[in-house]
Amino acid sequence: MNPLIEPISHYLQNSQLAALFLDALLKSFVVLAVAAGLCFCWRRASAATRHLIWLLALVSLPFLPLFSSLLPSWQRPLWSVSSSLVSGNQVSLKLDFLPGVRSGFAPPASAPTPAEAAATSDHQPARGRQHAARFSASRLALVFVTWCGGILLMLMCVAYGQLRLEKISRSARALQNPEWASLLRETRELLQLDRSVILLQSPDNIMPMTWGWWRPVVLLPAEAEPWPAERRRIVLLHELAHVKRRDCLTQLVARIVCALYWFNPLVWLAARRMCVERERACDDLVLEGGCQASDYASHLVEIAQTFRRVPQVAAIAMARSSGLERRVTAILDGCRSRARITKSAVMFIVLAIAGLEIFIGGYAQERPGTLWSLERSTVGDQLKRFVAEKRAQALAGAKTEGNEILPEYEAMYAAALKGDWNSISNI
Repeated sequence: MNPLIEPISHYLQNSQLAALFLDALLKSFVVLAVAAGLCFCWRRASAATRHLIWLLALVSLPFLPLFSSLLPSWQRPLWSVSSSLVSGNQVSLKLDFLPGVRSGFAPPASAPTPAEAAATSDHQPARGRQHAARFSASRLALVFVTWCGGILLMLMCVAYGQLRLEKISRSARALQNPEWASLLRETRELLQLDRSVILLQSPDNIMPMTWGWWRPVVLLPAEAEPWPAERRRIVLLHELAHVKRRDCLTQLVARIVCALYWFNPLVWLAARRMCVERERACDDLVLEGGCQASDYASHLVEIAQTFRRVPQVAAIAMARSSGLERRVTAILDGCRSRARITKSAVMFIVLAIAGLEIFIGGYAQERPGTLWSLERSTVGDQLKRFVAEKRAQALAGAKTEGNEILPEYEAMYAAALKGDWNSISNI
């Protein structure tokens, strides 16, 4: 076995990491599917509202394992992933798929015998079915290594984007034009933005973009100075709208979550929808600032066709060719809601996502102490007494014949007396 895979395989065999991995995957699908359904049902809401739903759904995913291990599990709405069961070089995961009924998880008053447990497993009640998935420990370790490698690769992409921004900012110069400085103050007052913004100009024709959640920076292309006043105002309003909404921070958080859950396609879909709703929310702020929808759409299309864009992971560009048609259609749609999200709507969305997180994360995971196991039952003590009696008989028989017990049998007896049933199974 590969020297890297072998210790990981041994760790997975003796831990619940495999069960937690599968559990997090299943729950992340459910959380994001519910968020998609909520956005679909609330499709007439403003873009800022839908952006907040997607953001909270993504941010909640890393907390799913924490809720699964800390919260009480008195209900199983969809499934239950039990602890990893080891047999030889295989890891077995038990999943109970249930239709969302209330059920108790208290251990039985008297533990079943092995025969009764086998009979029970052959006659599952109608309310649920139990499935056992067995995986080779080495293959499961390989999957775990692949997952960690994917996380590392995604984080390296984020770091590369930040390095590119550093290179772009070093080659740019501060824009000292008095007209731009006056317009920057005016747009900040219009958006009620109390944060200072650094205005830079690139020597290249890079698309206007924004980055930096701590010290926000707005980068303008080389030919921005001769722009007409209308385009200057539109560009600054759009970029400062990203600063006001702290979109650079939310984009960074979304990228980190995508790195952790890169194996889930719904995570990438959610991140994509976040980008779409983010740009539409900024467009709404620009239109609220007094810009005509037709003029704003024409400037947006021209900027997307003229200037070179940077990778989305690095910064937030003003316009991209992908999805531009639907974005322009939304800008020109006079029936769309462009209202800013209210505090009551924020509280409702936060409570809804938090409730979903607790419901899925806490109540779908069985507590380790509630599962019947040989080690916690009286059957284990009975087996230990039985093994002790058989060992005494074997010793007496071997002594009578003048022989000794074979080392293999002695190892099996010693493991049984310790209650090490996994070692006995391997022997």
